[in-house]
Amino acid sequence: MKTVFCATLAAALAVGGSVPALAGAHEDPDKVMGDSGVKLLAELTGEAEVPGPGDKDGSGMFKARLIPSSGQMCYEVLVDDIDDVTGAHIHVGAEGVAGDVAVALKDLDDGKVSDCLTMDSALAVKILDDPSQFYVNIHDSEHPAGALRGQLMK
Repeated sequence: MKTVFCATLAAALAVGGSVPALAGAHEDPDKVMGDSGVKLLAELTGEAEVPGPGDKDGSGMFKARLIPSSGQMCYEVLVDDIDDVTGAHIHVGAEGVAGDVAVALKDLDDGKVSDCLTMDSALAVKILDDPSQFYVNIHDSEHPAGALRGQLMK
């Protein structure tokens, strides 16, 4: 997986639209990519963590736009009441099932991050074919197996 600057997405887009601006710190993916790609969302809670327990007080959200033909994805993650975040990933796994990491996300800074990356286009197609088979997981020092989790949805 190769991280890219969102400004370079315009040249790589195979579907309509263009990237209107360089993604700054904590930019909304809709502002960066406009109507390009497919919108993905996940509500992050400790209750959804498998195997639990996750962080009972923490919460968060994941928002992204993914272009299947190129594997380009711009995303934003925001979390509350989570300290010492140690990692953020998209994992393979249906609700209630723990799975392997499919995509590593950029480290959170003060509970938030926004970035653009490129994943294998076959993985992008698989995610969009059935997003419920993938989940976002936030790890922290108190919950190394996972503090927050949320299934992807369109």
